[in-house]
Amino acid sequence: MVRAEPDPPKWGQDNAEPWIQALLPMPVERIAAAGGSVLLVGGDPGLVALRLNSAAVRVGLYAQKWWGAKPVLVDETLVALPWARLPDDLGAAKIMMQHLIDAAIVARKARFFTCERCELPRPPEWLHANRLGPKPCQMCGFDTP
Repeated sequence: MVRAEPDPPKWGQDNAEPWIQALLPMPVERIAAAGGSVLLVGGDPGLVALRLNSAAVRVGLYAQKWWGAKPVLVDETLVALPWARLPDDLGAAKIMMQHLIDAAIVARKARFFTCERCELPRPPEWLHANRLGPKPCQMCGFDTP
């Protein structure tokens, strides 16, 4: 008995990136990463991060930690989806990816805090390091009397 080789996946890093970028909140930042992979960050401040490589697309929360004075993007993958698991139909593939992106955005926004000075929702990495008194964002924290 001879087994037939499975059909190669219809989608891959090169042909799926344009329509995946269109699903992300604006602005979209494209970062070439190690090993030929691509990192797509959607939103300002960052809301969702997708890493595309030859094997899969990884959808995750945008997360940033401070390394001294420099912010570093931290990988917080929610799901890694092999290209072969995406539906061949473009419409169905877009719907599937949009649901994953939306889930990551909802999870990211759940981490936001409300600044006690400007009363705006801010991402957690913008919390001013102040243990006493109000919890200001970085923008308002520097105005502390």
